[in-house]
Formats: sequence, structure tokens, C-alpha cells
Amino acid sequence: MKESSNDLKNFCSLKETIIRVSRFEREKLKNPEFSTSLPEELRIQLTTQCNLRCKHCFQWNNGGYYKMEMNRDYDKYELSFKILEKLLKQTYMPKISIYLWGGEPLIYSYWDSMIELLKNDDRKKVISTNGIHVNRKIDTLNKISENLEVVFSLDGLKNEHEYLRGKHTFNKLIDNIHLLVREKKEERYKGQITINCSINNELIPKLSHFVNFCNTLHINKLILGFPWYINSQTCLEMDEYYMKNFSWLNGKTKFKSWHCFNYHIDESLYPILENEVRKIISQHYNFILRFHPSINNDLQLILRGDVFKNTKKANCLAPSCRMAVWANANVSFCGDFPEFCIDSLENSDLETIWKGERFNKVRKIFNSNPKPSSLCQRCRFISNNLT
Repeated sequence: MKESSNDLKNFCSLKETIIRVSRFEREKLKNPEFSTSLPEELRIQLTTQCNLRCKHCFQWNNGGYYKMEMNRDYDKYELSFKILEKLLKQTYMPKISIYLWGGEPLIYSYWDSMIELLKNDDRKKVISTNGIHVNRKIDTLNKISENLEVVFSLDGLKNEHEYLRGKHTFNKLIDNIHLLVREKKEERYKGQITINCSINNELIPKLSHFVNFCNTLHINKLILGFPWYINSQTCLEMDEYYMKNFSWLNGKTKFKSWHCFNYHIDESLYPILENEVRKIISQHYNFILRFHPSINNDLQLILRGDVFKNTKKANCLAPSCRMAVWANANVSFCGDFPEFCIDSLENSDLETIWKGERFNKVRKIFNSNPKPSSLCQRCRFISNNLT
């Protein structure tokens, strides 16, 4: 990969993260309820609504947790603007970074009102989108583009992407990537452009070709994500762990969300994938390339959902430094599993919840009794993932 100021910036960021994590771990040894004074990152699910129904989506595919709950209200949840406004104002001065997602965040009903709050906000911001409506929102994205990263979901070339995400999605997405690149060249868009690819069975034989295609798009970063597969053994371990330690939480659902992360790579494709990865890492690109999880781990263990099989347990850092807000106003530290919701912003506020007895109880449990680590093989708040 090319040496660049971005490479240096990312190296420095990783170094700072490792130093910060080391400090967190030392503090947790002294105090099992340790946390930063306020969360360092705020993950906000603006809406559960989505304009696509992707085959590999753990929310809305046929086995997704919103579908499995059989609750029709799930497709109507949106974070109230009143709550969002309060959150953004409370976290502006400490410059708490924000990650906006959904569903599809660009169809959030209060999008324009949110932009008015963020247009003079220079903190770090990430928006994760399927990219279909970027052309409709380009003027508003430009308004908030200072320190903004827009992450597009692109899962292959036309046939592979549309197999997963539906007909007529590929060209719209590529046109919108080109649009944002033009806006960046003309200095109206001031942020970063990232593509996040979910590696899938259909893409694997063409993976290196896809990466070369991305090299023509003038993006800043490409993330090649291996499927987040949680195998049945890990799911059962987690069922037992949750019932033993967290049955007192608000997650009263009968069906647990970790059972929905079941999309995985066909084992017959493992040798082809390994060969494609070798091709990719031997080349130089005009963007930052990341594999997620890192291929420092055994690739086949990642694909089988056993990436931390030998370590078994992992140190979860999220309760000490991250808050996740779901579209129904529930609050957690985990933005992936809604069963870990601790309280609601409908009847409390960010600081009260963060410093409250329930959050401290969660921190103490995780510090003394870590959960099965392979459950969270993709999460950057698991200390195992820093290697």
C-alpha cells in the first residue's frame, strides 16, 4: 500500500488506541466499575426503517432479528428528534464522536433538522449507508462534511452486489460514489469516502478483481469484511451466559439476536478465498485497505466463527467508553445486540444513565466474568481485536 499522510494518521490513531486501552485495563483492575467521565463514542441508530431487504442482513432478512420477533412496530421505530437534539447538544463540547446508522439513516424523517444541528459541528462523524439516496442528500452531506466519513455498503460488482441487495441497486450506488468523489474534488464535500464490502460466496472468485475496480473509484478506504458468523455452539454459550448474568436487563425478547448472525462462507470456497487474499495483499492501492477482522488472525477460524477459540474469553471495553442509543430510545453499550439495553432516554438522560447503578452493574459483570469472545469477533471494542 502507498505510504501517505493517511497511513501515518491511521498508525498514530492505532498507537493512541492501544495506549488508551492499556490505561482502561489498568483502571479496571483497580475499579471494576471504571468508566470515562462521559462516553467517548456515541453510536446512534436513527431508524430501523430500510429501503432494502438484503439477503445477508441480520436485521431484516428472513432470519433477521426484527423479522424473528414478529413485531410489526420494528419497521416504524425512529429516534425522536427531541431526544436526538438533547444528545447532540450534551455531547458537543466534549467532542464525543458519533456514528449514525439504521436501518438506513438517510431516510430518517428528521434528517434535515438533524443537519441543522450538525452543520457547525466539527467533531468526528461517521454515517453508514447503503448509498441509494446520497444524491438526494448531497447538499446536506456537504453541510456537515467537516470530519465526516461516509461509509458506503458495496458487496461486489453488479451481479454479486445485486444478488444480495436487489435489482437496480449497483448502478445507483456507483453513481452516488462518483457524485461524492466529484463533490470532494470540487471541495464542497470535505470528508472521507469509505467502501465497506461484506465478502460473500458469490464475490469470492472475483474478490481481487473487485478490489482493483475499487481502486478506480478514488475512495479513501476499502474495508473487506468477512461475514459476521456466530456459530451454533457460540450462540448456545451466549444463551447460557446471558441468562446467568443479564436476565435482569430490558432485553425481554424470546429470540436472541446473536442467533441471526448465521450468514457464512461455503467451506468449499475457503482455498479460493485464501488465494484471492494473497493476491490482494501483494498489490499496492490508492486507498487504505483493511480486512475486518484482521487477517493477523487465522482466516479459517474467522470464517467458522471461532476466531478467538483458543482464548475463549475477551475483555469488552465498550461499557467503559461507549454508549449506544437505539431507535426506540433504549440505551446500551453494545450497538449490535439489543438484549443489552440498560435504560431508556424516554425517562432519563445520557449522563444519569452513564453514571448510574445499572450501567455500573454491567461493567462489574463484564470485568469479572467476560462473555464468549467469538461472539464479538468483529467488534473493535474487544481487546483481542487490537492485535
